[in-house]
Amino acid sequence: MALRNGFTHPYTLAKSGVDFWHALKDIPKENSPFTKNCYYRDGIIQRLGMAKLTSNQVATSKAITALHRFYYGTNSKQLIAAAGTVVKTYNTGTSDWDNIQTGLTDGAQVTFQTWGPKDAVYIANGNEQSYKWNGTIKTQLTALPSGIRQFLPLLDRMLWIDTTDPSFIRYTTAYDDTVVESAQNALKVPGPGRIEGMAYHGLKTDTGFATRCVIAKADSMWLLTANDLTPASIDARLDVISPLVGCVAWRTIQFTPIGTIFLSSDKQVYLITFDGGLIAIGSNIFSNRPEVNGIEDIPSSGNALPWAVYHNGFYKLFIPAASGTYNTVQFWLDCTRFHQHPRSGLYGPWYGPMMGQALSHGVVQNGSGDDGALMVGEANASTGGYVYQADSTNADDGTAINMIYQTNYDDADRKDYFKIYRQFDAEFASVDGTLTTSFYDTPGVFSDGSSVTLSSSAVYWDDAYWDEFWWSGAGEPTRYQFVPTEKIIARNLSISLSYSSTTDQFKLYSLNAQGQVRSKLPFAGAIARE
Repeated sequence: MALRNGFTHPYTLAKSGVDFWHALKDIPKENSPFTKNCYYRDGIIQRLGMAKLTSNQVATSKAITALHRFYYGTNSKQLIAAAGTVVKTYNTGTSDWDNIQTGLTDGAQVTFQTWGPKDAVYIANGNEQSYKWNGTIKTQLTALPSGIRQFLPLLDRMLWIDTTDPSFIRYTTAYDDTVVESAQNALKVPGPGRIEGMAYHGLKTDTGFATRCVIAKADSMWLLTANDLTPASIDARLDVISPLVGCVAWRTIQFTPIGTIFLSSDKQVYLITFDGGLIAIGSNIFSNRPEVNGIEDIPSSGNALPWAVYHNGFYKLFIPAASGTYNTVQFWLDCTRFHQHPRSGLYGPWYGPMMGQALSHGVVQNGSGDDGALMVGEANASTGGYVYQADSTNADDGTAINMIYQTNYDDADRKDYFKIYRQFDAEFASVDGTLTTSFYDTPGVFSDGSSVTLSSSAVYWDDAYWDEFWWSGAGEPTRYQFVPTEKIIARNLSISLSYSSTTDQFKLYSLNAQGQVRSKLPFAGAIARE
């Protein structure tokens, strides 16, 4: 028999990501007030974990400082890693790391850059003499100054930040790393402070040359566009992107299909559009709520630590937690569905925090013959100098991934009325693990203490569990009905699902609430038990 004033209401899953910016009552229904270790792609999906590439360390008990995928020759490729005093390449035959260079300054920030015309990777660390490696032979770049921090090819030249006056960019002659253009032809970047780093803005031309790059200072951002860097016929311009917004964590500067994205020195995320405009797009993960930590909590001592990659359609930002010394927190921007919310005006969708291991750097293996895997390096030396493949397993090196997904504070399309919630239906992939539910109203929390142990191998058709579970086989969608031990009365109800496992990946496809409209009369607290 149908209940008087009964309703069934579907919750809108967080297609627009998290919203830490607004008060709980103002969060749009397409957003979530909190997620952990999950994102939306045709449902709420728990992130995958990582596994060691090999049991061999790059350097014993030394943090990984940089990773690079070197493509060269006809179809050759090498994974290169820096840790401690060494740079090594991964030997797929022995599953060990072979030396390229030893005796470097311990822990110095190494940078790698492939230069296609020379078919070599260029290696710098801001201290020793730079060198190049062609997959077999290592050659010191004696014509270049020592102490170079970063290389970047542009047109037919190799650029670097001047080692004596880092407000200038120096470069070689065309296709030649043995001859350096004179200092008087260096490109000066105006404004105070040194150049922190450079990164491409746009794809390569049909000739294989990159022509535009972003130049970052701590308090300003610049766009260099070059058509010819020959001193006698130079055709290049330097435009200010912003005279006030800069970037210290220059390894967060990543070109994506929607433009170039970076984390600013003032702890905001910005998008540089294709025409050189600047848009603040990180407000969703900048928290105005005391119970949630966002990018505003990056410690000042860790301003230079963050880094980012573009991987599987996401801009993935790695940052340290509040008072942390390693990058243990990730926020993901889904560039495939990037939009400005029509009501809140904020950009997204952003997801996170993704929380787990301390990771110092990463590289996407997306060249010829590769499968797009993301390789990441251990940041905590005490844990060991390991390289991991991300998004490859259901655990973080054997440690369970705890996922939390919280819905918006939904009024069931019956604003101002209190509702009695009697039952909830969830459809998700059949998994092993523990699922826990909690319920929240805007003013407070009521935890039902409800948890269930899920089993993907169980079959519940026609047995004692009928009306609780419907299983269509391991890995297939499962419908689970849960009834709170005590009826919940609320005006705006948010549901939290928590899942933990080392073997399976949780995927939520739908979530519905069933109940009755009660009245507009207030109760003692907005959430109560009947």
